[in-house]
Amino acid sequence: MEQFEGKLHEDLHRFLLSMKEVDERLPECPDVEGKWEEIAKAYMRDKRGYDSMDEYIREEVLLLSGVDYTVLEKTVGECASRVYNTLMHQRFEPGTKEAFNGYVACLHQLYLMGAAIQLKRMGYHMTIIN
Repeated sequence: MEQFEGKLHEDLHRFLLSMKEVDERLPECPDVEGKWEEIAKAYMRDKRGYDSMDEYIREEVLLLSGVDYTVLEKTVGECASRVYNTLMHQRFEPGTKEAFNGYVACLHQLYLMGAAIQLKRMGYHMTIIN
């Protein structure tokens, strides 16, 4: 599963880099990463009417308004499409633990990339200082 998640990570990073939505170096943000499990469990337990994880993350985690989101809508849609395509090509047997873990890996990478996009939009730029 680590290899699958790594593939998702690289693909999303390359795409978002080409759109200038993230920096070459992604943020190392342990406090955001540390919230992942709590957020994922809350999402899995109770979607509260949300149609997708990106909507949940947008409104509950990143606290983006509808206007902020509209600007990112095309990018978010393309990320979701790329992740879905990669997941479908894995040919996980539906209803298996492996399929569930693949789904969670997809959500995890979308969460991390969403955080990276938001941090850059807030003015944080990840560069190596010599």
